[in-house]
Amino acid sequence: VIMTREKDKFVELEDRVERIDPSAEVLISLHVNMAQHSQTHGIETWFSYLHENPDEQNGKSSDEIKVYGLDVTDLAVKIQDSPSLKLAQELQENLIMATSAKNRGTHENPFYTLRKSPIPAVLIEMGFISNPEEAKKLVTDDYQQTLAEAISTTLIEYLR
Repeated sequence: VIMTREKDKFVELEDRVERIDPSAEVLISLHVNMAQHSQTHGIETWFSYLHENPDEQNGKSSDEIKVYGLDVTDLAVKIQDSPSLKLAQELQENLIMATSAKNRGTHENPFYTLRKSPIPAVLIEMGFISNPEEAKKLVTDDYQQTLAEAISTTLIEYLR
């Protein structure tokens, strides 16, 4: 485990990517979400398809890929074969089972750290700090332990 930070101090995205060990099995980036509406709640997990085949993408965004003629069916098949998608789906499912939080789903987005990662990578939004009920849970040792156990159990299963 490599901690990007242990204090509430911003670390540049480029610095985060530089800290990724390319010999590691996976990257799991943990975050707490925020929304304008205090009722918004739940867990969501993100992955990026784009980092998995950089030679095919030529630096284009996912919108540009569609515009530049990549067959949508081929793209869908490649996304479904993505190790990052598989990990994201398994994490999301196990986190929801462990916490009973609202399932906000698994989503694809070429976030910088995910896109630039040389290894399968996911980003977990563990809840909303802007939601008073979730904010209270997120700071408790019990809830943090529940999240950690769901993540570690999933990782062990994924790496088998």
